[in-house]
Amino acid sequence: MEDKLNELSFLNALIFGIIIAASYYILFYQATDPKTVIPALDQNISTLKVEIDKLDAQIKKGLELRQEMDAMEVKAEKIYKYIPENLSSEQASSAVSEEARIAGLSIQSIRTGPTWLDKETISEGTVSVDVLGDFSQIMIFLSELTRKDVIFAVNKVQIKDRASNEENGLSLTAQISYFRRFKKIEAKR
Repeated sequence: MEDKLNELSFLNALIFGIIIAASYYILFYQATDPKTVIPALDQNISTLKVEIDKLDAQIKKGLELRQEMDAMEVKAEKIYKYIPENLSSEQASSAVSEEARIAGLSIQSIRTGPTWLDKETISEGTVSVDVLGDFSQIMIFLSELTRKDVIFAVNKVQIKDRASNEENGLSLTAQISYFRRFKKIEAKR
């Protein structure tokens, strides 16, 4: 190293010395002046701590959402198992008709409606029913629909007093949805 320094000309050594002195001055006196650097560093640290706290909160919320999503996925799988494959509109209307008869209702009409398709997984169809009976029979009918192995959703219900003087009771007009599945839903992860 001394050989290299001895080989330098005076002008080169002077320039080299000035560069080292200026660097030393900038590094140790200008940049590290405690009065200017420490408050700036404290501000940066405070800002970073706030950002870290925000990120920690987002991570925590993300983990909670993930747990909720996993729980919902398990529930969805259980519900999906109750949706039968290949349930026809005739089978759905037959099940509704059977429950009406078991409850002691007099069936006036039963009609199947349009089917809405989700081409990949589930389709929804409707059965419209008009029945006559008393309040307890209607409640038994609606209650028994919920106990079937098929998921029925009662969408529209209209209960009226019968206008006829010959018979007492109520008339029920209801639109009932049913569902069927086409293939298993694959978990997307």
